[in-house]
Amino acid sequence: MKPNTIITAALATLLAGAIQAQNLTIVSIGDSYASGEGNPNSFNGTTASWSNTPCHRSVNNGRRIASDRINALPGVNVNFVDFSCSGATVNNGLTGSMTSVAPETPNVNITAQLDRVANFQQANGNLPIDILMVSIGGNDAGFGTVVLECMLPGNCTTNANVQNAVQRISSVLPGRLDNLAAQIAARLNNVRFVYLTEYPNPTRSDSGQFCDEFAELFSAQDPIGQIAMSGISGAESQFLQNSFLVPLNNQLEAAAGRHAGQGWRYISGVEQTFLRHGFCNGPSQRWMNTLSDSFARQGNVKGTMHPNVEGHRAYADAIIRRATVDFNLPLETPRITDIVEVNDPLVNKRIKAEVSQTAATLQVRTLFRIRNVIEFSTPDFASVTMTDTGAGALNFFDAALPNTSVLAPGQRIEYRIRVTASRNGATTTTTTGSRFIEFGEFSN
Repeated sequence: MKPNTIITAALATLLAGAIQAQNLTIVSIGDSYASGEGNPNSFNGTTASWSNTPCHRSVNNGRRIASDRINALPGVNVNFVDFSCSGATVNNGLTGSMTSVAPETPNVNITAQLDRVANFQQANGNLPIDILMVSIGGNDAGFGTVVLECMLPGNCTTNANVQNAVQRISSVLPGRLDNLAAQIAARLNNVRFVYLTEYPNPTRSDSGQFCDEFAELFSAQDPIGQIAMSGISGAESQFLQNSFLVPLNNQLEAAAGRHAGQGWRYISGVEQTFLRHGFCNGPSQRWMNTLSDSFARQGNVKGTMHPNVEGHRAYADAIIRRATVDFNLPLETPRITDIVEVNDPLVNKRIKAEVSQTAATLQVRTLFRIRNVIEFSTPDFASVTMTDTGAGALNFFDAALPNTSVLAPGQRIEYRIRVTASRNGATTTTTTGSRFIEFGEFSN
């Protein structure tokens, strides 16, 4: 065998070892943000279909979406099991049993999720768990009560129930999370990583403003009164973010830090990536269910202020981002989640593109050309690099298109967005189909 052939064969052997198949067991536990509340498997206008009705558990949740996408990566096989349940708290749901909060199954008792995970492991030969996904804490503080109070007329920020919920974030939640860590260690076998997921921010519009009396012409009667999204003022949205959501996520992050030695990881970035997709955006832009969305998708109020399917895809992005690092997974092609055209008169046109969270380094470019009604030859695409104007996990790219300040009648700009992701020598690229900015067209 020639020396070059020997070297090539050795490299092939090393590469084969580096990309050998991984078999991952992923288990999900937690509350309604884990179960997929607001996104049933299907809804026929009167009855919602769930994978588990008492828990309002759906196939359309971010944990299952993430696991399916990881399973689709080359050389990776995932065994995914889901025990999450809407309404769960640490004490009533995870470490202890709970009573179903689903309106279809009142008073149904549900076994503690940690017991169900332990039984699953024992039934499968004490199977180790690679990732235990956990969403918890919102119900322990009283998130549902806060949202309902703020949907009522008047100022919720001084409401006694709301103030009590805010206080519970610091007085109750840390001890419960520490107890959860102890119970996971004591009751489960060989859990490699615990992924504690961040809660999203539902309170802002795509312009960055706080949602203010969103004009959704829909209301519903709840036991505490007539509720509507329009009942949430800008001041209440700001209060929800600054006094409830941010402190809640801070406590989760601190708990993950305290238990990092037990494999806990805080899955961040969800709060940031939802910033442009709060409940007061249009249907194609919001990642949170409004009251009207909840009734349209599952026939009741329970899905309000929970992520819709696009929101759960963003949750999946954050999970995959972390898992890619922890397990050295093959690089997933990033998603382009939003494109905005800025078509101001007498100014070079601008394109903005939002790209999903990824463990990779991103390069984003706009390919563009000016098209005419009559062309004797098709012009080549020019290319401009887009600048990341986001922060942290919010990948929001922007570029002005040179020499496009004035379009003549009949002219239009054809453009495509190309995203190249790179990590550890691996590269993947995605390019949109052609889009157009027409003469006289308004910005979107």
